[in-house]
Amino acid sequence: MSDLQQGQRDLVAYLRDPRQPPPGVDGRRLKLYRDLVFNNLDSLLAKAFPVLRTARPTAGWEALVGDFCREHRAHMNRGACQPRLAATRRRRALSRINPPASAWL
Repeated sequence: MSDLQQGQRDLVAYLRDPRQPPPGVDGRRLKLYRDLVFNNLDSLLAKAFPVLRTARPTAGWEALVGDFCREHRAHMNRGACQPRLAATRRRRALSRINPPASAWL
Protein backbone atom coordinates (compact mmCIF):
# COMPACT_ATOMS: atom_id res chain seq x y z
CA MET A 1 0.00 0.00 0.00
CA SER A 2 1.38 3.40 -0.95
CA ASP A 3 1.85 6.28 1.48
CA LEU A 4 -1.00 8.13 -0.26
CA GLN A 5 -3.39 5.21 0.19
CA GLN A 6 -2.40 4.83 3.83
CA GLY A 7 -2.89 8.56 4.39
CA GLN A 8 -6.35 8.37 2.81
CA ARG A 9 -7.29 5.41 4.99
CA ASP A 10 -6.07 7.24 8.09
CA LEU A 11 -8.12 10.31 7.15
CA VAL A 12 -11.28 8.25 6.55
CA ALA A 13 -10.77 6.44 9.85
CA TYR A 14 -10.54 9.82 11.60
CA LEU A 15 -13.62 11.17 9.82
CA ARG A 16 -15.54 8.13 11.01
CA ASP A 17 -14.14 8.17 14.54
CA PRO A 18 -12.36 11.34 15.74
CA ARG A 19 -10.81 9.47 18.65
CA GLN A 20 -8.18 8.16 16.19
CA PRO A 21 -6.38 11.20 14.70
CA PRO A 22 -3.90 10.44 11.91
CA PRO A 23 -0.29 11.30 12.63
CA GLY A 24 1.32 14.41 11.24
CA VAL A 25 -1.80 16.41 10.37
CA ASP A 26 -2.94 19.66 11.99
CA GLY A 27 -5.87 18.94 14.30
CA ARG A 28 -7.72 22.13 13.32
CA ARG A 29 -7.81 21.06 9.67
CA LEU A 30 -8.99 17.59 10.62
CA LYS A 31 -11.76 19.05 12.78
CA LEU A 32 -12.98 21.14 9.86
CA TYR A 33 -13.37 18.07 7.65
CA ARG A 34 -14.89 16.04 10.47
CA ASP A 35 -17.45 18.77 11.15
CA LEU A 36 -18.36 18.94 7.46
CA VAL A 37 -18.91 15.19 7.24
CA PHE A 38 -20.81 15.01 10.52
CA ASN A 39 -23.06 18.00 9.76
CA ASN A 40 -23.91 16.74 6.28
CA LEU A 41 -24.70 13.28 7.61
CA ASP A 42 -26.72 14.81 10.46
CA SER A 43 -28.78 16.83 7.98
CA LEU A 44 -29.33 13.86 5.66
CA LEU A 45 -30.46 11.56 8.47
CA ALA A 46 -32.66 14.24 10.07
CA LYS A 47 -34.49 14.68 6.75
CA ALA A 48 -34.80 10.92 6.24
CA PHE A 49 -36.03 10.27 9.81
CA PRO A 50 -37.80 13.45 11.00
CA VAL A 51 -39.96 11.74 13.64
CA LEU A 52 -36.96 10.01 15.20
CA ARG A 53 -35.05 13.30 15.14
CA THR A 54 -37.77 15.17 17.01
CA ALA A 55 -38.30 12.30 19.46
CA ARG A 56 -34.66 12.24 20.58
CA PRO A 57 -32.94 14.91 22.65
CA THR A 58 -30.10 16.65 20.80
CA ALA A 59 -27.35 14.78 22.65
CA GLY A 60 -29.04 11.43 21.96
CA TRP A 61 -29.52 12.26 18.28
CA GLU A 62 -25.89 13.34 17.88
CA ALA A 63 -24.78 10.10 19.54
CA LEU A 64 -26.88 8.12 17.04
CA VAL A 65 -25.39 10.04 14.10
CA GLY A 66 -21.89 9.49 15.49
CA ASP A 67 -22.55 5.77 15.91
CA PHE A 68 -23.91 5.57 12.38
CA CYS A 69 -20.86 7.35 10.99
CA ARG A 70 -18.50 5.12 12.94
CA GLU A 71 -20.22 1.77 12.32
CA HIS A 72 -21.91 1.93 8.92
CA ARG A 73 -19.78 0.61 6.07
CA ALA A 74 -21.03 2.13 2.85
CA HIS A 75 -20.09 0.45 -0.39
CA MET A 76 -20.91 0.94 -4.01
CA ASN A 77 -22.14 -1.84 -6.21
CA ARG A 78 -19.90 -1.05 -9.13
CA GLY A 79 -21.53 -3.72 -11.27
CA ALA A 80 -24.87 -1.90 -11.07
CA CYS A 81 -23.35 1.18 -12.72
CA GLN A 82 -21.61 -0.61 -15.56
CA PRO A 83 -24.59 -1.14 -17.95
CA ARG A 84 -25.62 2.53 -17.70
CA LEU A 85 -22.05 3.69 -18.14
CA ALA A 86 -21.57 1.48 -21.20
CA ALA A 87 -24.86 2.71 -22.74
CA THR A 88 -23.88 6.33 -22.15
CA ARG A 89 -20.50 5.78 -23.77
CA ARG A 90 -22.13 4.09 -26.79
CA ARG A 91 -24.59 6.99 -27.22
CA ARG A 92 -21.80 9.55 -27.06
CA ALA A 93 -19.66 7.63 -29.53
CA LEU A 94 -22.56 7.25 -31.97
CA SER A 95 -23.49 10.93 -31.69
CA ARG A 96 -19.96 11.87 -32.74
CA ILE A 97 -20.12 9.54 -35.75
CA ASN A 98 -23.72 10.33 -36.72
CA PRO A 99 -24.68 13.75 -35.31
CA PRO A 100 -28.41 14.50 -35.05
CA ALA A 101 -30.00 15.89 -38.22
CA SER A 102 -30.57 19.28 -36.60
CA ALA A 103 -26.78 19.68 -36.29
CA TRP A 104 -26.53 19.81 -40.11
CA LEU A 105 -29.09 22.55 -40.51
